[in-house]
Amino acid sequence: MKDPRLKSTIRRKVNGAILLTSIIAALIFVAVQIPMQQRRLNSTMGKVDTILRTLVERDREPLANEIFERSVRAIKIRTNQMSDIPGILDISVYDKRGQLLASDDLPLLSPLIPPARLVGPAHATDIRQMTFGGLKALQFTRTIDAVGEHIGYITIIYDLSEVLREHNYFSLLSIAMMLSVLGCVGLFLNLLLSKGITQPITRLRDAMDNIRQGDLGGQVDVSELDEIGDLSMAFNEMSRDLEESYRRIQDQYRELQSNREKLNKTRIFLNSILDSMPSVLVGVDKGGFVNLWNKETESMSGIKASDAVGRRLENVLPQISGLVEEIKEAVKKRKGQFSKRITFHWSGRMLTCDLIVYPIAMDGNESAVIRLDDVTRRVKIEEMMIQSEKMVSIGGLAAGMAHEINNPLAGIVQNIQVAQTRLNSEMSKNQAAAEESGITMAGLKKYLELREVNRILDLVRTSGIRAARVVSNMLSFSRKSTQEYSRHNVMELLDNMVELSASDFDLKTNYDFRKIRIIREYDLSTPEVLCEGNLIQQVFFNLLKNAAQALCETDVDDAGIKEIILRVRPEPGFARIEVQDNGPGMHEDIRKRIFEPFYTTKPPGAGTGLGLSVSYFIITDNHGGTMHVDTSLGQGARFVIRLPYEPIQPEPSENL
Repeated sequence: MKDPRLKSTIRRKVNGAILLTSIIAALIFVAVQIPMQQRRLNSTMGKVDTILRTLVERDREPLANEIFERSVRAIKIRTNQMSDIPGILDISVYDKRGQLLASDDLPLLSPLIPPARLVGPAHATDIRQMTFGGLKALQFTRTIDAVGEHIGYITIIYDLSEVLREHNYFSLLSIAMMLSVLGCVGLFLNLLLSKGITQPITRLRDAMDNIRQGDLGGQVDVSELDEIGDLSMAFNEMSRDLEESYRRIQDQYRELQSNREKLNKTRIFLNSILDSMPSVLVGVDKGGFVNLWNKETESMSGIKASDAVGRRLENVLPQISGLVEEIKEAVKKRKGQFSKRITFHWSGRMLTCDLIVYPIAMDGNESAVIRLDDVTRRVKIEEMMIQSEKMVSIGGLAAGMAHEINNPLAGIVQNIQVAQTRLNSEMSKNQAAAEESGITMAGLKKYLELREVNRILDLVRTSGIRAARVVSNMLSFSRKSTQEYSRHNVMELLDNMVELSASDFDLKTNYDFRKIRIIREYDLSTPEVLCEGNLIQQVFFNLLKNAAQALCETDVDDAGIKEIILRVRPEPGFARIEVQDNGPGMHEDIRKRIFEPFYTTKPPGAGTGLGLSVSYFIITDNHGGTMHVDTSLGQGARFVIRLPYEPIQPEPSENL
């Protein structure tokens, strides 16, 4: 297939060479032919000159006498006789002064050069070419002498048309013959070169086109054992070698593709491992530039891997900028793994992370992988476990103390009752003791009324009963859950936790729980709920505590009244419990995360972020109920719990 970009072909080049050779040959022929034709023309002109000289010489003497005698008629007769020679167009005779004496055609004399201009010795001759009547002519001028001086001139105009026509004919004939010979030679050479050069080269070109289209083993016929044949054989050998090389390349390419696919799968697998790891993994070179950035790092930092790779570590992870020099030093010295626990702010949260640096040296390239593990929850859990152990110990101590307190409380309440009976009763023993003491029972009663002893004793007895109830509630709340479900009045459970909250040291001293107004909106027709009482009381206690803490964060209204509304009402299949406060409320972003484990808006050390998540778990997982919060910023918060009357009792959970 011929490439359309080709401006010329070998055939064109050969034809051009033949044409150039022909032109050169023609030029050489012309260069040789021109002198030859000129010599032929000069020879013819010489013959004409001879004829004219002979003609003039023959009649010179009679013509000289006639000029001398100025016999115009005789001159005219003589010139007419001379004009009979073929080719003579005109004969004119002048005297020595250049005055015309006779001419064959007077009107044609005007353009002739006056013979008087001829100046020269005797028998002087002037020959020049001219145009006479539109014809190429030869002007032959000769002096007429007599007795040693010239007495006149004769001018003969000779027609050169026939001479020049013959000259041109022979020139054109020579050129035509030369061109014919050159054309035949060129055609012969073209055919010869086409067969010997162009056709083999065309076959080579076609074979190359076949190779370009995929026929790598294509061969060409070798017709002649010349240079073209040698080129064809070399091409055939090259084609075979190319086919073999291509086959080897294909085998290597398939192997390379297989290895590339394996490498790609391995890379994808390793990237999947790195991206699936819950740790922040960042690769850096010895200059501190990032070369690895996994999905967890993208998630935590909000920076895509494509934007992080190639940048300096301290620019994309400013949280660890203070450790960059230590990391570089660890990479440079190829130390073993370097680890450190750090605490920093990230996205508005205080995080505790374990930082581990793994130096890597491969093919002379020093780099390292930095691993950051968020251990915030683990640290909190560890703190919770320590606190839980403390609470278990305190709970056991509190239970023992409650038993110890209950005994004297029971004695106090009982003895107060006995004292009131002996002071106010009309029993015979009381009468006898009064008489023996010299007083009357009426007088004693009067005294007790005046001194308000009975009221004081009533207050002591009431306080004792209340203290006993607080101890009982504390024992109930601190008792370990046995996951035993029984029917409970949720209003009583809620009131127990209100009373316990009023006695809680933290709520009483830090949040002044006793000054919070508790509004109860109970529907007494609400049926009892089958539940685990201790767990439900824990939920109520958490909600009351959170409400008290929220109320202390800001002024609630113009009157400054802080209140918690407790609502209980029945619904089809459920008991609906609401705990509502008129505190500052929550932002929507906080509301969405309020039940997440370890999520807290309190400052470090003031909360664990587990209270509401545990409460949510108790209601939803342990009792099959629902729990949600309705709130908006500045409008307080309302926690709504729906407990089924007959829940499906789950298996004991190890989480609580």
